[in-house]
Amino acid sequence: MDNEHSSQSDEGRNEPGYRRDRPSKLMQQLFKLPIYLYWGPFARLMAWRCVLRVTTIGRKSGKPRKTCISFMPYQDSYIVFVSWGVIAHWYKNMQADSRVRIDVGGRTINAHAYPIESYEKRREMMLRMSDRSCECGPPTFIRPLLSGIELFDYDNEIKMAVENAGELPVVEIVPIGREPVVARPAE
Repeated sequence: MDNEHSSQSDEGRNEPGYRRDRPSKLMQQLFKLPIYLYWGPFARLMAWRCVLRVTTIGRKSGKPRKTCISFMPYQDSYIVFVSWGVIAHWYKNMQADSRVRIDVGGRTINAHAYPIESYEKRREMMLRMSDRSCECGPPTFIRPLLSGIELFDYDNEIKMAVENAGELPVVEIVPIGREPVVARPAE
């Protein structure tokens, strides 16, 4: 997997720079499946396993774009992790237009997405997520099967994320009317 190092921005913050190869066409299609299953009891099950559905505005098309991503609740916000790095289309869309809509279980929330600029805060949030990983993603009893058939290795994904914690983009999604907690710029 490719991994480019972060770069230093004008304000002295480290920009995330992690990149990885895009998944195969088959995997891309499989990753889209949860988007269509996110309703009713399946939505509640996925939220229970730390997955939300986010709708962004396409930076080129201007059309709504949906994807399902891992999240960690944090105070009144949702911390989301960009495991595909800076090449992820939904991340690029959020950078172009911070207005998003998220579905968490049976709730729909209008929100804004704030990239977490601080390397140290991104790393801290990723380590917190790692500590919660047994509660999230595929249930632990099915992980060996998914890994064995080379469909999805959740534990390896967490390991990769921890190894690259400060380099991975991390975003705080904040419901409209609230202020970011983690993504506040350094003063």
